[in-house]
Amino acid sequence: MGNREKMMNPLRRLLGVTSVIALLTPAHNAMAQQPAGHMEDVIKKVRVLTVLLEQADDSTGKTQRLAGRLYKRHTASAKREHIADVDVTGKPEPHVECASGEKLEAEARKDLVINRTGPQFCKENLKFVFELLRFGAEGVDFTNPLRYSASGKWGAAATSYSDISFRLRSTTPIAAYIVQDAAIAAGAKALGDDKLDLFVVRDPSQRYRLVFSEEGVQQLKQLQRNKGLKETGMLDTATLRVLREND
Repeated sequence: MGNREKMMNPLRRLLGVTSVIALLTPAHNAMAQQPAGHMEDVIKKVRVLTVLLEQADDSTGKTQRLAGRLYKRHTASAKREHIADVDVTGKPEPHVECASGEKLEAEARKDLVINRTGPQFCKENLKFVFELLRFGAEGVDFTNPLRYSASGKWGAAATSYSDISFRLRSTTPIAAYIVQDAAIAAGAKALGDDKLDLFVVRDPSQRYRLVFSEEGVQQLKQLQRNKGLKETGMLDTATLRVLREND
């Protein structure tokens, strides 16, 4: 190979690389100039077709379909967003689209049921399994709180569930937690959060127990302030009395 040829080879390689860069640069610039919404479209979206909420019955081996609500969990803000209602056929209304990595959770429209499934990643067909708290085994009468819930007297329901939860703590703490979830839900509804997506969240650090969100705590404190009560941000005895009087 001549000296001239040896000198030209590096130049050709350099020109080749430059040509590739020249070809790629317009495409890169075009991507950079795309609006944020366009880039989000690249993320795979999934349409949820069915959301089955089933209550298991260990005594019969059969399952019962439940109605409920579907929520999207926002990890960064520890909030959840109500995105659909679900009937007993499993049809979400309105239709739901979510990213494949997003977490969804469900609540049954029935008191004193335990969600055994926990949050699930978004996919076409979701299934959440619930278990009903065994009333007789706990030796507690749930007639009153269930009646209050059915009639929309959420303050009275929250008070009744709180009383039962307190009595169960020393003997059956797991049952006490489940009943306290019902008290928190009723308390949130008494404050005006009918869909349970403003004032309550499921706390993963407490095995997904239902707790008041920051907004819920502030709402409780505002109520307590207005009534001249100590601002605890909790469902204490005095606050429950106020909620009951507001039914």
